[in-house]
Amino acid sequence: MHRFSTQLAVLAGILALSLSTANAGKLVPVPQVPGSYVTWVQSINDGGEITGNADFQVSGLVYRDAYVGTLDGQYVTFHEADDTEFPTYVTDIDNDGYVTGNGYYDSDPVQCGHGFVRAPDGTIVDVTRNGVIFSGTAAGITKKQNFVGASCEVSFGRVKNYGYYGRGTKYRADLVLPFNTDQTMPGDISKKDGAVVGGFWDSDLNRYRAFLLKSGVATAFDYPDPNATYTFFDSINDKGMATGSWTDPNFTTYHSFLFDIGGNRLKALGPEGATVVIAGGINNAGLVALNVDYLPYIYCSRKSTCPAFPKAIDVDDKWVPVPATALHAVVCRNGCLKSH
Repeated sequence: MHRFSTQLAVLAGILALSLSTANAGKLVPVPQVPGSYVTWVQSINDGGEITGNADFQVSGLVYRDAYVGTLDGQYVTFHEADDTEFPTYVTDIDNDGYVTGNGYYDSDPVQCGHGFVRAPDGTIVDVTRNGVIFSGTAAGITKKQNFVGASCEVSFGRVKNYGYYGRGTKYRADLVLPFNTDQTMPGDISKKDGAVVGGFWDSDLNRYRAFLLKSGVATAFDYPDPNATYTFFDSINDKGMATGSWTDPNFTTYHSFLFDIGGNRLKALGPEGATVVIAGGINNAGLVALNVDYLPYIYCSRKSTCPAFPKAIDVDDKWVPVPATALHAVVCRNGCLKSH
């Protein structure tokens, strides 16, 4: 699922050194899309609008649609292609109601799908490069329809992804990390300072790592757990809070976290014992789109910002420091930007 992403080689010791213990966080259930057997929530904006995906089963076949709506379950479902046989994925929603995503049709030149932007009036336009629809995704979007994404190509049987910046519905420039990689997958861009988060395959270390790109410096991040072989930042808000996810080598469990970039600390998201916890977008009030064992929730840590719901679930809400060994910063050439 588009997309996604979150203790330690010395976990017990770091937990003992917890910086602070706040009140318990809350998981607020998100209503299911009517008729779906699984509903995912992917992103939430500052106005409380959400977007995500819903799976339906008809005559033994599974269909995946997208939806946009409000936390009380008032949804509009939509599909990027005319043929519902092909899935539609969404990745983000901005404060103006623009939604980015990834769609498929049988004529795709490479079976990676293609990015699209959906306007608040329901109009869907495919992302183009030099006037041509190309394979890839459209991910985090912010003011004036600035967004990031990944183009996709297949070479000698291997899928390669390259980061890019977009605006409106057009590819604008390449995003090139200063690491040895042919897999760069940006997840989101901050409205405040243009910081970009996402994930990449490190060909030198043979694992997926999260990245933060800010002010011309790219920082690779490994979730500090010996079982974490895939780490990904999914979203970032204007207050320097990023959501992410990590998984083990066999992809048997998924865990999510919140990373306070300025405070250099993190906390695990989701209830203890859950096996699939996948974080999505975070808004400026700190509300996080969170999927726990195939059920959708909104995570919040402050009572004043939590959506009103009588059956919210309490979860641990502890910050722990990030060890210096989990971070690796490299200065970019040309700000990691390359004109296409």
